[in-house]
This record gives sequence, C-alpha cells and structure tokens, in this order.
Amino acid sequence: MTFEQFGKDLDEIQDEKLSDHAFEVEEKYLVEEAKLSCMKAMLLCLDREQRLVFILGELFEFSDAIGSEVMEITKENFRIKLHRAKQQLYNFMDNKCGLINKRNPCRCARKTAGYIKLGFVDPVNLHFQRDAISAINKVAERRVESYSNEVLSEYKMLYQQHPFLKGADGLQSIRGLLSSESVRKTFNL
Repeated sequence: MTFEQFGKDLDEIQDEKLSDHAFEVEEKYLVEEAKLSCMKAMLLCLDREQRLVFILGELFEFSDAIGSEVMEITKENFRIKLHRAKQQLYNFMDNKCGLINKRNPCRCARKTAGYIKLGFVDPVNLHFQRDAISAINKVAERRVESYSNEVLSEYKMLYQQHPFLKGADGLQSIRGLLSSESVRKTFNL
C-alpha cells in the first residue's frame, strides 16, 4: 500500500456518528482502536526497512550507533533512512490526519463506524488494547537531544502512545521482538 492509495481509501470511508450504532464496547475504546488501526496502516505505507528504521530511531529513540548496528548499515545511512521515513510519514499525516493538523477533515471518531464495517476494527475482539501492559512512551529511553522543530513531537507522541507488551532490556530483546511472529504479522515484515 502507498500513502497515496491509503489517503484515497480514507477519503472513501464515509463519516458516520458512532452513536448511531449499538456496540457492547464503550465508544472511546472503539475510536482508539480505529486510531491505532489507522496509524498501523500508515506505518505499512513505509517499506519494510523504513518501518524498522522508524521504529528503532523514532519510537525507541535508539541512537544512530545502535540503530545502524541492528540494521547492519552505516550510522549515516541509518540517519538518512530515518529522516526519509519520518518525512514521508509526517507529510502524509500533516496533509490527512486531523489529530496533527486541525484543518484536516479526517477524524478518528467519524471514521470508526466505517472501519468497523470494513472489518478493520472488530468491536468484539479489540486487537490493540487487549493485554497492553504499557505505552511505548513509558518504556522508551529518553534522549537528551530534543527536536529542533516542536511540531515533530506531536507525530512522535501519537506513535509512542501505541500499546505494546513490555519485554526484557537490551539489543537482544529488540532483535527478538523484531523477529517475533506477531510483530512480523503486525508490520507485514
């Protein structure tokens, strides 16, 4: 999937009030599930390598030294690939996502009913919120350097709030996580 195709697909999902439907799950959980599903789809618009670099560099805030070691590329190449991945993802979000740019019409609450109809959100079996121990932003190690452009922190924050199961520390843990079947399926690796 490309960002262009995903944007077109988002535009084709009709805006609906979720309250017009009856579900056993609270509306806020369904909307959050739709938001997380949309964010996953955005990540899938990046190619495999870009997704891995983005996850390591932006979500887990690994330095270029560690990220390049995991990816088996040079530090400079890691920084370039991370910059390109962020640029593509954040440009799409800035032009489409109402969470980032209030001028954009796309709103999670208005798309949730459509996501349910299309099968992207299952109100009976929430994919992202079950068994979540922590949010990435509570586990990812904080780095001293801050972004020169504060706008980028909004993008990063959305992804760092994504739930995941807490694992052991260290590079070995990340390599194990990236090779796990569930992560490979989730990020289409």
